[in-house]
Amino acid sequence: MEKQDLKQITETIRQTLQGERKIHGYNGLSQFLDCTTPTARKFVKESEIPLYQTGRKVFFYESDLLSALKKT
Repeated sequence: MEKQDLKQITETIRQTLQGERKIHGYNGLSQFLDCTTPTARKFVKESEIPLYQTGRKVFFYESDLLSALKKT
């Protein structure tokens, strides 16, 4: 087992225990919303979805997405 695999497993366990799931990048967001990537970018720009960024990596929390979708 490689170090990358171990980090991924640890992150999955942590998310499961916390009940929080991260959606990574705009491609992940577009898959979650079942739309195109440009549409996902537009949705983030025009709505109140919190965008989290670590360096160049962008991610969203599923709970934030679900609460934003309930508001619309």
